[in-house]
Amino acid sequence: MHSLIKPAISGIGGAVITGSLFLGMIAMIHVDFEAAEKFELEIQSINPIEDIKELPPRREELKLYKKVETPPPPPVIDVPASTKPSEPIAEVKGDIPLWKPYKGGFEIPMITISDRDAACLICIAPQMPPRATRSGHCKMRLDVDTTGTPYNITPIYCSENLFSRNSVKAVQKFKYQPKVLNGRPVDMRGVETTITYRLSDENGRIIPE
Repeated sequence: MHSLIKPAISGIGGAVITGSLFLGMIAMIHVDFEAAEKFELEIQSINPIEDIKELPPRREELKLYKKVETPPPPPVIDVPASTKPSEPIAEVKGDIPLWKPYKGGFEIPMITISDRDAACLICIAPQMPPRATRSGHCKMRLDVDTTGTPYNITPIYCSENLFSRNSVKAVQKFKYQPKVLNGRPVDMRGVETTITYRLSDENGRIIPE
């Protein structure tokens, strides 16, 4: 019996100690909860972007204008009043003559051309022969028809024979004013002309014939 009392006392003591510890723990845990202070979190960007707002348009100040005075009217020029003619209107007596067209003929004036000999209008310069060593000339004889064209071209005299051929070619290109006889163009025969050749040296001096 005595052996059972000790374990019972020990069990009760342990229960009391355990209960007191449990109640102490509850007393320690039972505390009113208070929320911590709120902290505002500020986030700053590395490259902040500023809001660009358009500036309001500048309000121009109204200018005060002076009152414009109306200019005076232009002066009135006195214009003399016109007077009516005092003379009476002339009266035409008798019938008005009628205009009659002229039925006579018209005389056409005659244009007369005086007589003249053939004259050269276009004279082509001759070409110097490449074998020429000095200046020279050729006297030519030719006929001119009613259109002013030369024909029957013949060299009369040449200082050198090598000028003959080129002289004929040059005269063939001539253009003449035809001979006029009694107001009409006619052929003219035996027209004479001279073709001259001028040859220069290296210094520009004319080499004589």
